[in-house]
Amino acid sequence: MKLRNAMVPATIFWEPISLCFTLGLMNAWAVSYMLDLSPMSYLLVHTLLWFLLDYTLIKVLEVSLKSFNTLPEHKV
Repeated sequence: MKLRNAMVPATIFWEPISLCFTLGLMNAWAVSYMLDLSPMSYLLVHTLLWFLLDYTLIKVLEVSLKSFNTLPEHKV
């Protein structure tokens, strides 16, 4: 999360609005039309999965960056 905050602070606010909710609303409408499911329940599950996968990706990136930064020290 620190990497993401440092790179693009506005992403934390705008990504859920511009991508997650927009795609979720369009998908909820399509799924409710085709499969007769509740659009609100679909949107809630979509949003929960989006945030869980986003959190998992951040944690994976943080671990890989920590292991990348452990370089051996050279003695002069």
